[in-house]
Amino acid sequence: MGQQAAFAWGASLYDQAAAQYAISAQQKAQMQAAQTLQKTKAEYAGNIEKDQSTEKGKAFDKVTDEMVDKKGNVVKDKEFTIIDKYSDPDDKTKCADEYREAVSSLGKSYGAEIDTSKGNKDGKVTLEEFVEHEISKLPSDASDSTKAKAKLTAQTAFGKIDQNGDGYADWKELAAVMATLDSDISAGDKKDLDGKIKSNDFAKWSSLMSQNQTNEFDYKVRANYTQLFGKDK
Repeated sequence: MGQQAAFAWGASLYDQAAAQYAISAQQKAQMQAAQTLQKTKAEYAGNIEKDQSTEKGKAFDKVTDEMVDKKGNVVKDKEFTIIDKYSDPDDKTKCADEYREAVSSLGKSYGAEIDTSKGNKDGKVTLEEFVEHEISKLPSDASDSTKAKAKLTAQTAFGKIDQNGDGYADWKELAAVMATLDSDISAGDKKDLDGKIKSNDFAKWSSLMSQNQTNEFDYKVRANYTQLFGKDK
C-alpha cells in the first residue's frame, strides 16, 4: 500500500502499538477475546480474471505511498479517488450501485497487482503473496528487525482482510478494505464512502488493520462488506 505506509506498518506503527497497549490483566483478557473474533461465512468471491488491469491497483499504491512518511507521520491533504462523480447524485440506489462497481474494480485491480508482482498469477492472493508485496516496499537497507516487524504486521493485516478465513484475500474482501479506508474518521458516518480516501483516514484505518489488540477495523470492514455485497449466506 505504498513504500512509506509499508515502512510505517513495519516499524513505527508496530512500536507505537506496543507502547500504546501496555495494559492491565483485564484488558489482556479483552484483547484475547478480540483476537478470537469468529470468521464469517461469506463465500469465496472467485478468482481475478487473467486480463484484469493492474493500473488502478498501482495507482492506489503510488498515492498511498505519499500519505504517510517514513516516520509514520500523516502527510496532510493527500487523497485517492475511488470514483470521480455519480451519474445522478440524487438517486441513492444508483449511487450505491456505481460505488460498488468502482470499489470492486479497485479491489480486483489491487489484487491483480499483488498476484502478478509477487504471486504466481493464478488469480488468487495468498498470505505469502500479500506479505511479500508489503515487505518489498521497505527501503533496500531495511534491517532484519524492521523486516521481521513488517512481516508480522502484514500477517496481522491479512488476517483481518481475510474475513472468511479461507486463506485468500479475494476481491470482495479487498473492496471492503478500500471502502473502510474511505470511511471518514472525523464526521462519524456522515461522510463515509464518499469515493475519496484521505490521508488521515488511511493512516488511522491502516494502523488499526495491523493491530491485534483491537477489533475496530474488523467490525468496520465487515460492516462495509455487508453494505456492499450483502450478508453471509
